[in-house]
Amino acid sequence: MTRLSTSADGTAIAYRVDGEGIPVLFIHEFAGDMDSWDAQVQELSADFKCIRYAARGYHPSDIPGPGSYSQQHAVQDVLAVLDAEGIDAAHIVGLSMGGYTTANITALHPHRVLSATVAGCGWGSDPDTREKFVAESMGLAGRLRESGWSTLAGPYAEGPTRIQLRTKDDKAWQLFRDGLARHSSEGSARTMEGVQSKRPSLDELIPGLREAQKPILILTGDEDDGCIEANFRLKKALPTAAWRVFPNTGHTINLEEPEEFNRSVRSFVLSVHSGRWNRRHPAAMTFSSTGLPQ
Repeated sequence: MTRLSTSADGTAIAYRVDGEGIPVLFIHEFAGDMDSWDAQVQELSADFKCIRYAARGYHPSDIPGPGSYSQQHAVQDVLAVLDAEGIDAAHIVGLSMGGYTTANITALHPHRVLSATVAGCGWGSDPDTREKFVAESMGLAGRLRESGWSTLAGPYAEGPTRIQLRTKDDKAWQLFRDGLARHSSEGSARTMEGVQSKRPSLDELIPGLREAQKPILILTGDEDDGCIEANFRLKKALPTAAWRVFPNTGHTINLEEPEEFNRSVRSFVLSVHSGRWNRRHPAAMTFSSTGLPQ
């Protein structure tokens, strides 16, 4: 059953809850929605309280006006859902756009976060490709207003980091494409303009994440070119972070490799919950093949 929470600016945020126990909150990507997490919730709700919500601009949540989309708004929406469920802190799992929200709430409100899984996250972080990323984001916003998702969903779903899903599971890819075609074109355009194109690089979030000292699991597809270098830097900079790379995988890791994705999240959450998640040893933070003095 869909429930409603109210964000700080009055925007209604729709969410669902499945299962009981340790709270795990899932935050979808730009081209996804609540249904994108079906494979995760179906399995993990047997052991965890799984919460997923529709970001502002995505039905059945509200689609507010153009000035109501930003990283700050996205963080407030997470807090609204947690508050509505009376949850002090949760394990947060975010993909792509949702990964940025996960990183932001971890840096800004660490007391609300038990752990952070940051998946498929990093596009727009590298200086050499930042301008291209912003231009493509703004260009997509314009094309959505001109043509809509009914026209653009198919070509978008065959992009260089999405085609992997079709290669692996054409039925899952069709569900992804058809779900995208039903999205609000105006809501997506506003999201591109206010959230995607203006988000900081992951590198800018490193100081806050380092200070938060929360367990972080970074998940990356090895064919998701816009994320790999940024994720490597994130791993190197954060002693509390681990990094897993999925072979022959693009952007939609949770759809392409649901079993491995679920296994990674389950293992991570349980290790944090049981106190078995360790920081990287300081001796391992130095660059030396032997560790011996020269």
